[in-house]
Amino acid sequence: MVKWPAHVTMAKAFPALGAEDCLGDLREELAVQGAHFTMRGSHKRKEGDQSTGNLLRIIGPPGSVVQIYSRLRKVVGKNMKCFTGLPPANRPRVFAISSTGLDYQEVAHGTNQMGIS
Repeated sequence: MVKWPAHVTMAKAFPALGAEDCLGDLREELAVQGAHFTMRGSHKRKEGDQSTGNLLRIIGPPGSVVQIYSRLRKVVGKNMKCFTGLPPANRPRVFAISSTGLDYQEVAHGTNQMGIS
């Protein structure tokens, strides 16, 4: 998972439907590779709390997750015309997850998927 700024939501981050590199096209492109991604906002616990950010979760075959993250970051930066505030492109943490989606940031036995953090 990668923590994204609170103002970088799916609607604002990716180009409109039908445009080059729109969300639908990216999802189809990743489905061909056997990968997918989701973005969730943090939940406010108390009235008046500020949203601290969104979490981007990428799941895909071993060796593909870092490239997928890099591609998504480039699309978002290009669409928003600014890379300021986005997580750095270098040094993402990649870890194995189980087939049920659980991760303990340790190597899980019998898994063939990787996550990014």
